[in-house]
Amino acid sequence: MKIANPLYDHAFKYLMSNDRLARKVLSVILEKEVPEEFKDVAEYLQRPLREEDIRARLRIEEEVEELFAIQEAEKEELKKRLEEERRQKEEAQAKAVQSATKLARLLLRGGSPAEAVARETGLTEEEVRRLE
Repeated sequence: MKIANPLYDHAFKYLMSNDRLARKVLSVILEKEVPEEFKDVAEYLQRPLREEDIRARLRIEEEVEELFAIQEAEKEELKKRLEEERRQKEEAQAKAVQSATKLARLLLRGGSPAEAVARETGLTEEEVRRLE
């Protein structure tokens, strides 16, 4: 006679979860009456159910940890991109000021008035006068 394995057979697990049903099933299998002190056996047979629950909870916790790790990695990547963009923007602004200053010097050497140079380059008149 084959007896279902409580680790794998879900119907058997279900039957063993109810004391009255479990005693009846075991009485049929063993061909004798199972006493009330059956609770130890029932607990033993239900242990795989609890272990399965624990394993399921652990899997869920691992998945949550993986999601947090992925989010943290994405956050770090975003920080790096933002820092790189900020640095590039600062470099572009510095180059723009450098180019405007160079143009202002050329215009001043060409004899353009400071007001016209300021309008053309976007520099203030004070900045242009300092270049003279």
